[in-house]
Amino acid sequence: MTTDFEALHERPLRTDEFGEDAQVNINWGSKSTQFHGSLGKAAAAAAGQPTLVGSSPDDDGRVRISWRGDAAFFVVSTLDPYGDCMEGTPKQRRVIRVYDRDATLQATLEPTAGLEHPLAWRPSGNFIAVSQRFFGSESGWLGGGVGRPGRHDIVFFERNGLRRTEIEGRWSGLPNAPPSPADWDYSIKEFSWSCDSTILGVWISYRDGDVFQLWTTGNWHWYLKMTLRPVGSRRFRSVYWHPEHGRILFLSSPGNLREYTFEYETVASSSGPPNDLGMVAVIDRGDALLTPFRVQNVPPPSASHKLALSSRSSPPIHIALSPSGELLAALSYHPDPNSEHRYSLSVWNLHPRKGPGRGKIMVPELIVADSVDLHIPTQILLCEGAQNSSWLVRVLHTARDGKGEIVIYGTEEGKMKHTTTAICESNGRVVPSVLDSAPLLWQSRQGISTALDGTTVHLLVGVTNTKLYVVASGRGEALLVSPIVTSFTVSGTFLIYTTSTHESVYAPLEAIARILVRSSEGEGEDASTLLAACIAEWETRRVERGSRIVVAVPSAMNVVLQMPRGNLETIYPRPLALEVIRSDIARSEYGRAFSACRKHRIDLSMLVEQDPTQFLSNLSTFLEQLPDVDDLNLFLTVIGRSLSKREVTTQICDQIRERLQGMDPIKYMNTILTSYVVETPPQYEAALAHLHSLRDGDPQLVEDAVRYIIFLVDADKLFDVALGMYDFALVLLIAQHSQRDPREYLPFLRELKALERHYQRFRIDDHLKRYSKALKDLADGGPQYFSEALGYMEKHQLYTEGLSIWKGKPDEYKQVMSLYADWLYDRRDFEDAAMAFELACDYSKAMQAYEKAYLWRPLFRLAFEHDLDDEKVKELGYRVAENLCTRKRWADAAVVYQDYACDIEEAVRAYTNGNEVSDALRLATKAKRRELVEDIIHPGALDLISQMFEDLEEMETQLQKQASRIKELRLNKLENPNAFFGVEDLSLHNVDVTTDVSTPISTFTRYTVAPTSTSRSISKRTSRSKRKLDMKNAAGRKGTIEEETYILASWTKLSIRLVGLQNEAGKLFRNLRIFGEEHVTEGKRLQSSLIELEDSFKTIIDEVWGEPDINQQTGELPNTSTMTSEEQKGVASKPVKPTLGPRAWVLQNQFWL
Repeated sequence: MTTDFEALHERPLRTDEFGEDAQVNINWGSKSTQFHGSLGKAAAAAAGQPTLVGSSPDDDGRVRISWRGDAAFFVVSTLDPYGDCMEGTPKQRRVIRVYDRDATLQATLEPTAGLEHPLAWRPSGNFIAVSQRFFGSESGWLGGGVGRPGRHDIVFFERNGLRRTEIEGRWSGLPNAPPSPADWDYSIKEFSWSCDSTILGVWISYRDGDVFQLWTTGNWHWYLKMTLRPVGSRRFRSVYWHPEHGRILFLSSPGNLREYTFEYETVASSSGPPNDLGMVAVIDRGDALLTPFRVQNVPPPSASHKLALSSRSSPPIHIALSPSGELLAALSYHPDPNSEHRYSLSVWNLHPRKGPGRGKIMVPELIVADSVDLHIPTQILLCEGAQNSSWLVRVLHTARDGKGEIVIYGTEEGKMKHTTTAICESNGRVVPSVLDSAPLLWQSRQGISTALDGTTVHLLVGVTNTKLYVVASGRGEALLVSPIVTSFTVSGTFLIYTTSTHESVYAPLEAIARILVRSSEGEGEDASTLLAACIAEWETRRVERGSRIVVAVPSAMNVVLQMPRGNLETIYPRPLALEVIRSDIARSEYGRAFSACRKHRIDLSMLVEQDPTQFLSNLSTFLEQLPDVDDLNLFLTVIGRSLSKREVTTQICDQIRERLQGMDPIKYMNTILTSYVVETPPQYEAALAHLHSLRDGDPQLVEDAVRYIIFLVDADKLFDVALGMYDFALVLLIAQHSQRDPREYLPFLRELKALERHYQRFRIDDHLKRYSKALKDLADGGPQYFSEALGYMEKHQLYTEGLSIWKGKPDEYKQVMSLYADWLYDRRDFEDAAMAFELACDYSKAMQAYEKAYLWRPLFRLAFEHDLDDEKVKELGYRVAENLCTRKRWADAAVVYQDYACDIEEAVRAYTNGNEVSDALRLATKAKRRELVEDIIHPGALDLISQMFEDLEEMETQLQKQASRIKELRLNKLENPNAFFGVEDLSLHNVDVTTDVSTPISTFTRYTVAPTSTSRSISKRTSRSKRKLDMKNAAGRKGTIEEETYILASWTKLSIRLVGLQNEAGKLFRNLRIFGEEHVTEGKRLQSSLIELEDSFKTIIDEVWGEPDINQQTGELPNTSTMTSEEQKGVASKPVKPTLGPRAWVLQNQFWL
């Protein structure tokens, strides 16, 4: 029907058809001919005999309808009579049919004896729950199922009508099942599923009252978790699950309507290392399934131990473990016939085994069990004293007046004793604690926490609707750590939680507390901002989808996770392992720390790096705890390859080697060798020298040690080291154990043995490419090897070594110095070559080198020292002066012309060309050559003025062009700032153009290392093309801030150039005034032009540098999110403003008149 109760489809309630999903025989044979396993032929024969099924005596005869969660199908359960029933056969049976939303019959559930009226289709759609009761003919009813007397199951069918599985329930409170239905003490009234399909509710009616049971499933096992009873009455009126919240249940009874909100709780011990057991307790019917995960991991539904706490049909209301996991408290519904007390409280000492070994995992002992006066209890907590000598049980219940109470029980003379009572609000909970002090902390339904005993709680952690919050004492606002949390626990110094993105996160509690403190101190730092910066540094680990934390065992360095299907997995997170290892190292328990590092693949260098000073001071303890040679070898190898400081590694190796040699050098031979080869640099020669010292005492030991060191170091390297020690016996020993071909090394060794001692060592060092040492060997061999030594020195360029070797022998020293000077001369290092030639007493070559180096002063010093004739000196002077003129060293050239070439005219010309007009006038006057003033100085001055005018015009042209370009760029900056600052246009997508020209860095290339067309093209360039590209990039990209920056930077260079030109002109002006009128006119015009250019330059500079930035004009900056750091700097800064010097170069106007 529709919502307006208009009929859409009508079908008969009862039909003999199976439905559209009828099974088809695919030639597997009939059921009677199929294989029946261990049941054998009897089962096959029984399967072939058709039997009629009947209904249960408890069937109320009413029709039931249940919809699937997506409303695509619904199921109808009816009590159908048999048409022609014979005597001795059942009269009716319960038939269940599946229809689609169009009321088309899809399937009929297979006939099952003893089916009853309860019916509920799981919202997820995979199961249809029906109850089945087993009874025999002695009950007076026919067609019952064959089974154990009193058996009563919850049966699950699939949509196609096939039976899937069942739950065997034991709900009867009678010791033996009565045969007559009139004597049965209960009946099942209804089934109901929570909207998330995780909880199955079973409404059972007993003679003395109703109960409502909650069943959950995991790993293909169904757990009875809780039994609810009416309050203020004996019967329920109705049962209803919330349609949207899967853990909210409504139960009504006469005079009462109660809303229950359920949450999954993991009952686990919470003590820290080293006494943590990782004890977990699971309620299953009337039992507690106990598993200490530190000792063993038993997958559910199994457990290490099953402890019976109450009847199978009535599970405990709540159970609690002490922080150590050695005590268990259970609160059960157990009416006392001798009093009005309906609940019992029991405390057990589990006596668990705390380590590996044989024997029982635990031997529980009941400490006390007594009835307690409670109204509606909901929760208990168990606190323990030292060594389990005392304990307290806190019970939260709702009193008869509707208020909440926390009743605290202790023990006295073996009986339960009520100690104190704390008043609280109703509908809340007592918050468990991981602290030994166990503060009494109450949390209301709204989430407000209060310490009822006045204890200060430093940190509270909780989850509300997948949101993980942390709040500190005295801070009102909670910090949201993560909004997608599925489970959490506190272990040691870490808050561990799993997320819906399938990750486990390990957050240090110290970091969270620091964030809360800093945000509460009013420093202006937001807690969420600080948290976001810290989360990126926290360790994370991928886990299976839907994993939830069961318990963390810090001392075992593991976390136990439960998968959605119910199985368990144990992981060993790196943060927990590091925490335990650091703790072991701090206590100098290096043996345990070493084993943990090896087990969890953590770098062994951590043993040293945490506290090198402590490790060195406790080195003896370390060696006592690690007596195994292989462990020590592994440790030293890791230390040698670690990033520890070189000095620390060397100190550790030296001290370990020293102690081992004092303990047992034979036993620790391999470790001693390892300590040599892992140093930086490796001490191969020292290691082989150690072997050499033991060779005569125990040859077999030395051979074993050689095999070991060949395992550590390349055999060829050891062969060369031994050869470099000139120990042929050791060389042969290493060669024999390195599996080298004797034809490779024996001829070579025989040849070496036949040589003279020094020459033999020379050949060895030359073979090992120790050229400096080989040269020293030749020198030690005597004068007969001197010629060969010179050739060897020249071949390998060992001039420094040669000079050092033959320093005390003058003749040999000069020859070596001469070769060194020739080498410098060939490298065009003429200045050093000249000095070397002079020290080698080769003065002619020294003069050539000085001339090549343009060092005319020492050149002419040597010429006069060795009495060079005047003509050659004059010729040399002309040649040197001309070379100096080509290098524009006019003043030096003039001195050479004057002093050594004796040519006054050329000297005057050189002074004039170098703008040293005063010196030119001085020299011409001194030589009484006035004609030189008219012929050389006056024309030269005009040439200098002409050159200065050309430079001035070039600078002026550059300034004007760049000034106009700056104006254009400033206009572009205002019109299109993003283009000016080179910000990428994000509207351009999928543009792929390969080019070798300079490409601006995009958002992709700037923040990734993936190869792009730009990076590939750049990598193909040669060094020459790269230099050209750098020069091109220096000019800046056209129309951007780079071009503006380039222009402004070039003005700094222009100002330096202008100041230099002004100074040169100032030197010339004071001499022009004494020349002719033409010189005065040109000089005056040059000075005016320089002043005009300087004024123009200053005006442009003041205008450009005085203009406000774009953010001062428009009030905003361009989008800098995709700009490089250089571009962002250019937005807010510009090059330093150029400065011009004072006008000391200007000749006053009076002198131009």
